[in-house]
Amino acid sequence: MTTFIRGIAVFNSQGDKRYIELKEGLNIITGDSKSGKSALLEIIDYCLGSSQATLPKGVITNFGFLYCIILQIRKTSVILGRHSFAHDGRTKMFLGVEPNVKSIREISLDDFDPNGFAQIRRILDQVGSLLGLTVTDMSEVSDERKEGKPSIRNMMSFLLQHQNLIANKFALFYRFDKAEKRQAVIRQLPVFAGWVDQKYYTMQYELDTKQKQLRRLERETQINERYMSEKQRELVNTFRKYYMLVGEKLDDQLPLEKLLELQDHLPGFNYSRYLTAETQNEWLSLKSDLEDLRREKQILEIKIHELKASQNHGSEYAQELRRLRKIAAVPEELEGVIVCPVCGKPHDELPVKTMRVQQSLSWLQEQLLQIDYHQNDFDEQIGKLTHQRDEVSRDIQRVTRRLDEIERVHKEVHEKSKTLQEQSLYAKAQIDLHVDVVRNNLRVFGQSDDLDTLRAEVATLKDLISGYDLAHYYREAIAAMSKDMNRIVAQLDFEDEFNPPNLVIDLQETFDLYQQDRSHHQKIYLSEMGSGANWLSCHLAVFLGFLHLFAREPESKVPNFLFLDQPSQVYFPNSDAVLDEGNEDSDFEKVRRIYTTILKEIDLVAAKTGVRPQVIVTDHVGDLRLRGYEFKHFVRADWHGSKFI
Repeated sequence: MTTFIRGIAVFNSQGDKRYIELKEGLNIITGDSKSGKSALLEIIDYCLGSSQATLPKGVITNFGFLYCIILQIRKTSVILGRHSFAHDGRTKMFLGVEPNVKSIREISLDDFDPNGFAQIRRILDQVGSLLGLTVTDMSEVSDERKEGKPSIRNMMSFLLQHQNLIANKFALFYRFDKAEKRQAVIRQLPVFAGWVDQKYYTMQYELDTKQKQLRRLERETQINERYMSEKQRELVNTFRKYYMLVGEKLDDQLPLEKLLELQDHLPGFNYSRYLTAETQNEWLSLKSDLEDLRREKQILEIKIHELKASQNHGSEYAQELRRLRKIAAVPEELEGVIVCPVCGKPHDELPVKTMRVQQSLSWLQEQLLQIDYHQNDFDEQIGKLTHQRDEVSRDIQRVTRRLDEIERVHKEVHEKSKTLQEQSLYAKAQIDLHVDVVRNNLRVFGQSDDLDTLRAEVATLKDLISGYDLAHYYREAIAAMSKDMNRIVAQLDFEDEFNPPNLVIDLQETFDLYQQDRSHHQKIYLSEMGSGANWLSCHLAVFLGFLHLFAREPESKVPNFLFLDQPSQVYFPNSDAVLDEGNEDSDFEKVRRIYTTILKEIDLVAAKTGVRPQVIVTDHVGDLRLRGYEFKHFVRADWHGSKFI
């Protein structure tokens, strides 16, 4: 995807505008110190959501009411505007999207509709969506703080090289002074490069969750298997004891499931071994009769109880009716014509009401007669049921006496059988207890995720994640970056001590750059390389290398621009000097090689990928005689003797 900056503008409150147009490829803004060159980088950073206003105080901030850049994303113009901090710029930004390419010259202050301003985070999310950032949550670990979505703010580390950074021996990247920011950029590289999508992180999160579930379930299963093995042994011993007491033989090779089923099919205690044939049959018959009689007695007692309850309800009802009749009694003298004692006129309505009251009294009397009748009926039925119950009770006593007699006759033999029976009952109780424990544990573990299913899900997720082959992307990117960086640094002022160059950048863990010493097999880090020329060469090699990397990746989300602020400061050539072609070691020649290398790498990226990256360079250099290129062709503004504002 092609994304670069079309232009930069600053408006004052009256709508006056200062702007600069930019193109794909190399863009040089040259001028004296304090002409506003470095402020362009700060404006870009500010309009891309920087939480701080690092614009140089003075002329620019006094003039600046609104700052603006235009990003071209494919064929769409994305206008980003932001007021100064003093005018609501701390919290809000403007976003405008034009379907066609729009020039910075066409933009006026009136184009910034107040309705287009919104919270900075929201605007950055929208810009991220336009760049293709569809990942909404990078969380991979289920029990840690949510990672959240990648931010275009973390892309700035690949795009901006400030004046105090471009030849720094201790730092390569913008915003890496805070460990949290550094780690965020490193973690988000696969998203920025387009190697992974939201599905990848969703599967990683799900995999972590299921792996933890699997480990927990495996531990629980091991504990449960040991526990169940012990309980099964105890259960077999309990069954064996019971079977011995009742005179049966147990198959102790039965599996656990069959043992559990056996609980409901245990052989009973065999009384025939302890009673004679005649008394055994009588005893069994009497036991059956006794159970039937007790059930019959229970049914009769329930009926008696229900009838008495109904009788009590009827008595209460009759009592209430009698109370009403007493209250509603009408004196005889109120019958006939009733005359008002005050006015002496007859009252027609009272006789009618009196008549109704008398009718109600008649109904009450009738109800009372019926209740008295039914009360008598209840007494009769209760008496019959009570008599039947008493008869059944006598039968129960008769049967019980006969059972007692049979058991006394066989007391000696029965004493022994009682002891065995009690032991068998105790053994059966032990079986019930052990079976309940085992079944409860099987039920609990049966509700857990099945181990085989969980293992299959973990294996499937691992296969799907491995399809992204992120390790391959890292290996390829590191190798390609090394190749590009070594080619680039060989064209620059890199000390012979480190030649041939063998630069490597650790993209996966630290983003550290080092020279891999082939002879001593040791790493020489940037801070260990002497001279500003080496540091500058390494910075240029790394960031031009990133231009190659992101342009190569078809799904890359990173804009195709790079801002280099005063790369020639290491050499400080005179602004109006020209190349001394006779001296290959002169500072001018070394600066010339910087620009020639940048142009060659831009052309190489375009040839390989079809994407012409944008490199914006602010510098003091007024003119250079470049071999194969015309320096002034790339100059977008020359502020020698003038200023941006």
